[in-house]
Amino acid sequence: MKRFLVSVFQFFFPAYCLGCQRKIDASQVLFCLPCYSDLPRNRHFSEQHNDLFLGFAEDGINLQFAATLFYFKKKSVLQKAIHHLKYNNKSKIGEYFGRLIALEANNLSALTEADCLLPMPLHPKKRNERG
Repeated sequence: MKRFLVSVFQFFFPAYCLGCQRKIDASQVLFCLPCYSDLPRNRHFSEQHNDLFLGFAEDGINLQFAATLFYFKKKSVLQKAIHHLKYNNKSKIGEYFGRLIALEANNLSALTEADCLLPMPLHPKKRNERG
């Protein structure tokens, strides 16, 4: 019965890929496989002294660890997703990327002794602008 209801819901409210706008199966949460493969992944979570960490160190900022999941590239699938998150009130995108970060960070020894985790803050003006 549940499978039937999901099929009916998908028929009337199909999911579309954030990258290419093609119809996707419910098992593909936000992206079709080709668009997910195009996300500009990096290896920050597997390399403690990665380029992000070294950039902060060069600026005199003393951190134990710094990481992102992806490199930002203009006109990429990632930029489209971030735009939807920021300006189209698509909080599911933030939850999705949050889960991906949690999976990467879950077994990371550099974080087991962390005093705190700091997300990049959002300026109050931007928060009001985006809602």
